[in-house]
Amino acid sequence: MKLWRCNKSSYYMKPFTIFVAACVLTVTSYAQNQASVNQIQSACDSLNTLYAYTYLNHGAMFNVVAKKNNIQLSYLSANIKNGTNSYSLYYKTGSYLGNESSQSSWTLINTVSVTSNNTLTINNVPTQIPINISLNMNLGDTIAFYLVSPTLARVYLTSTTIPFTNEAASDSALSISTARSIYQFYGTPFSTPQIWNGTVAYCDLTPVGVEDIEANQLQISQLDNTLLLSIPNSQTTLANKVKFTLLDMYGHIAMQDFVSNDNSSFDVSSVSKGVYVCQVSIGSTHSLSKKIVIR
Repeated sequence: MKLWRCNKSSYYMKPFTIFVAACVLTVTSYAQNQASVNQIQSACDSLNTLYAYTYLNHGAMFNVVAKKNNIQLSYLSANIKNGTNSYSLYYKTGSYLGNESSQSSWTLINTVSVTSNNTLTINNVPTQIPINISLNMNLGDTIAFYLVSPTLARVYLTSTTIPFTNEAASDSALSISTARSIYQFYGTPFSTPQIWNGTVAYCDLTPVGVEDIEANQLQISQLDNTLLLSIPNSQTTLANKVKFTLLDMYGHIAMQDFVSNDNSSFDVSSVSKGVYVCQVSIGSTHSLSKKIVIR
């Protein structure tokens, strides 16, 4: 499992080249103990399981498996009990199976209070869990999640005959496995498989080519306290359609503007030092994201 970290190098793709204050792969801890979450990280796509509960418990454990490279998990939505309740989200690399009662194997991402979109009559609708995940996955990687409430019968599941950890839902980027229903915090695991009722939101960060600029280069570089974007002079029309966004690791917008021939440098001296996602959007359908370090 790997995250992007930047140093002085370059990143190349066809038909469109981005040079970002350097990126190499390095193994990094995923822990992110957030004091509060005011804005959820944006997502590009999502994968749903069933929203048709037959069983309720304190919590559910399930695996998410990457079916391609450069997938960034954003947040979860879930089928949860009506009312306002506390929920905690834990994760671990690798499968949950065999680790159901081993709290030391899991890392807490955050605990939040959530008001369910379900009414007094259960209508099986998603409720966003406002916890930014910000985990990156590559082909074959497995991350297990444990969504749990301290109150019984708050997390909804559906009974199934599909064996534990087998695929319950999938698309071209991810699969979600069957789940283990867990009584109390790391308590008694339910003996038969269940399907967690929920959604995994994610972004595919694989670079995408844009046909009308295949012969040109877009460059991003960092010089002292300035981020520089460069578009060929012949691309004035294209430049007016390029939007630059700098996001912190919780999805908050630190800076956003349109790029043009007269506006292609951005002063980041007021931005706190750290890791950010530099997002460049071409029109409304194409975008690239890259993690950079502002020092």
